[in-house]
Amino acid sequence: MDNQFLTAEELLALKDINEKRNQLTTLFGSLEFDLQTILLEKNKVVDQLKEISEASEKIATQLQEKYGEGNVNIETGEFIKR
Repeated sequence: MDNQFLTAEELLALKDINEKRNQLTTLFGSLEFDLQTILLEKNKVVDQLKEISEASEKIATQLQEKYGEGNVNIETGEFIKR
């Protein structure tokens, strides 16, 4: 059985597709790297949000125990009872 060869155009088309596939593979890798970096940053921000929420709850509890139910004017420091 004799081997057959592709035409120049067919070979060029296959090489072009292969090159595009390689470029996409590289791009996907780069995007995945960027995505993981963003997720790490997001997790850091979520941790900071948790810390702020816990600090807010703590100060709210302390103020409620000291002053009772009410609101605080953050600009003046005035406590307004309910």
